[in-house]
Amino acid sequence: AIGLVVRSLARKPEESILALHLLLELSRSSVVQNLIGNVQGCILLLVTFMNSEDSVAAKYASEILDNLSFLDQNVIEMARLNYGAPLLQHLCSGTESKRILMAKTLSHIQLSDQIKLHITEKGALKPLLEPLSHSNTEMKIIAVKALQSISTVPRNGQLMIKAGVSDQLFELLFCHTLSTEIRENVAATIMQLAISKNSQGSEDVQVSLLESHDDIFKLFSLISLTGSNVQQSILRIFQAMCQSPAGSDIRTKLRQISAIKVLVYLCEVD
Repeated sequence: AIGLVVRSLARKPEESILALHLLLELSRSSVVQNLIGNVQGCILLLVTFMNSEDSVAAKYASEILDNLSFLDQNVIEMARLNYGAPLLQHLCSGTESKRILMAKTLSHIQLSDQIKLHITEKGALKPLLEPLSHSNTEMKIIAVKALQSISTVPRNGQLMIKAGVSDQLFELLFCHTLSTEIRENVAATIMQLAISKNSQGSEDVQVSLLESHDDIFKLFSLISLTGSNVQQSILRIFQAMCQSPAGSDIRTKLRQISAIKVLVYLCEVD
């Protein structure tokens, strides 16, 4: 029966409005709530209506989606379809298990840049940064992977630098007791932050990734002490920094620590 109602959403405007109204009433029933989202194409149609110019249809669709967001699988499907508000709500104020699941969702599913930017601007960084200082290794991995996912949007990288994310990531990178997996993801995330400094709008970010000569030496020295994946990310970090507005200063400091010898050696390695 619910499937028939959902199919009515794609028909004439008069019928689709009635179908939306009916679904809204049904979505308030705990008996029916968990069935609606299971109908193929239902959430897609609701998200489409929510973004339509018809204010009544948009209001109904938004309320239905809100009622359906109690189910994690519905929230994840909404995020896939570029509606990230429920995911953000669960990430920021849900139970610990929900926060972990939403962070996993950020790292595992393909989200649009629009959604990544929206949730970052609306407060996703705080709940993702908290697990970085947690003793639970699994939570650290989930949080780092989620940060890596959203850092691929240049504006997010700039927001993350402003929020001091890079300092916490460097602490993890320099922690040799952490697993190779975490350090690889951390290095890849810092690489995205470095690249974001060369993107449009980066002039608003006055904070440097590496503040001192010692910081640059410490990071560069890891090139000879880590596996190939971390090594490549660090090299790309320095490549991006050398191409940034502050590149001249970075290049000077690299010459002072005899970086050229290491780079020439790496050029000759098979």
